[in-house]
Amino acid sequence: MKAIIRASDYIFGDERKGKQWAKLVNGVNYNLQNGYAIEGDFLPKHSQIELEVGSIILSVGFVGSWKNGKLCAHIYRVQPHGAPLLMHEYDDYFNNIVEIRNVIGDLLQHKLSDAEKLAEFSTEALQAEIERRKNVQA
Repeated sequence: MKAIIRASDYIFGDERKGKQWAKLVNGVNYNLQNGYAIEGDFLPKHSQIELEVGSIILSVGFVGSWKNGKLCAHIYRVQPHGAPLLMHEYDDYFNNIVEIRNVIGDLLQHKLSDAEKLAEFSTEALQAEIERRKNVQA
């Protein structure tokens, strides 16, 4: 099951300071203890993308002033309606990278079942989607 997301919904921080990105995570390398341990593809900032429901996105952004700012990290899961679900939040990306790697690894191991994905929708919404697909195929 897929959802269309706006990448900008998953990106936070001060764009003027240049440190802001999001990555669709597809794996972790437990042999590394830095940012390269998080494997995946960067999301283009201003685009719509179709992703699997339950996909994990790591987002890093600069928060605060130039003098007292820091890189923070958010871990999101893609929901059926495309809105981000914040799973974990870290106020210091670099000092928590090993924990971030381990948390993402755990989340990737627990893939959402189709029933869990469908539970987000009401019965009426599912019936409407079935009818819409019938009309498209006709």
